Amino acid sequence: MPVHLLLDMRELTATVFWKPSARGHLARRTVPFGGELEIPDPFGCELDTGACEVPADVTDG
Repeated sequence: MPVHLLLDMRELTATVFWKPSARGHLARRTVPFGGELEIPDPFGCELDTGACEVPADVTDG
């Protein structure tokens, strides 16, 4: 099963998408940076997003 991970450096979030369909993904999970993101099978793990760094041009406005 395909699993996609999106790190949004503007919104400071991490999103995992899975269960793709013809109309988009049927399942997704989003956490703010600093949280734990559960990655579904076949990976079956948690991603600690606390290590995600934000580029200076995003935080400086």
